[in-house]
Amino acid sequence: MEKDVHSYSREELIQEVFDMKIKKKKSFNTCLEYIKSKGYKQTASYAIMNEVAKRILELYKENNKNVLEKVVIEMEQDLEDANNREDYKLALDIRKEINKLLGLYTENINHSGNIDTKVTIIKLNGPNGDSDKSH
Repeated sequence: MEKDVHSYSREELIQEVFDMKIKKKKSFNTCLEYIKSKGYKQTASYAIMNEVAKRILELYKENNKNVLEKVVIEMEQDLEDANNREDYKLALDIRKEINKLLGLYTENINHSGNIDTKVTIIKLNGPNGDSDKSH
């Protein structure tokens, strides 16, 4: 028996939709329609989806942090091995990759080289109040 909007707590619905997104890989639209089928209006449905998105983002941040830590530890071991073998080029390449992963490099801004300019010609009057160019 499915619960209707009156017997469903908002928190239960958020958790259920979160599980739909993560475990069942359901699309945004499928989840939105599911929320609406429980009696929620459009605005409330989008608000619930927003809460689900925040939880998913937090989950990904935590998972990515754990994966990043593991990768850096493995790469540091590779760096030590390269140094022990005196393969300094490989060691430098590994160090560069570790630094990138840790965000130690600044981001480059690419520019197309096209610059739009607008030129405004201002006509100045001479000392006598005229705009004669023969001065």
